[in-house]
Amino acid sequence: ADVEFEFDDGTKLVKGHRGLLCSVSKEFEGMFASGMKEERSGVVRVRGVSRTSFKGFLEWVYLGRAGEECKMADGRELWVLSEMYGIEGLQEWLAGEGIDGSNVCGAYEFGLVPEGDRSMVHE
Repeated sequence: ADVEFEFDDGTKLVKGHRGLLCSVSKEFEGMFASGMKEERSGVVRVRGVSRTSFKGFLEWVYLGRAGEECKMADGRELWVLSEMYGIEGLQEWLAGEGIDGSNVCGAYEFGLVPEGDRSMVHE
């Protein structure tokens, strides 16, 4: 791993690989190829998203499908991450198999929020 993701609480417990991240996301590619501080430091700051949801997001990025990490994540946060990083297929999974009786109300409420206002999903 050559990238660490740092969360709001300052922890850096999640790691990744630039090559893979850049291969699936133009946003990651731009971040790591533009001289931005993330390229130099190898640390990406993750704001407003839980560690659990980010691990689910990375699971989707690495596997191209949902596994146990995705299923434990907050679907609203996964949706925001997929928008932020341009990850294909994740929103379709969330809108289909990712919604069940335990989260359908939250998914409906989230769907009512305009796309530009979704960055802080817990407020």
